[in-house]
Amino acid sequence: MHCTSLVNHDDRCLSLCDLELRQKGYVQRVNASSALKKRLLEMGFVKGEEIVLDKIAPLGDPLDFIIKGYHISLRRDEAALVLIDTPDS
Repeated sequence: MHCTSLVNHDDRCLSLCDLELRQKGYVQRVNASSALKKRLLEMGFVKGEEIVLDKIAPLGDPLDFIIKGYHISLRRDEAALVLIDTPDS
């Protein structure tokens, strides 16, 4: 399930929930409310940081990512707020 339509952003970037399993991306921007944005930034979701979709829960939510060597699970709606570039884009 792709979710780029959940947020408004430019066509160059994808959101985290658009990654395929084991695909790599690089954080470009966090489009979230100030409290959620602060929490994500504190967890390492900063511009240029590499992130990999490691696991998807059986029902598709949450998603498990590896960033800075840590596993972090986000709901799809939270992942949709983190914009990324992929190496092949």
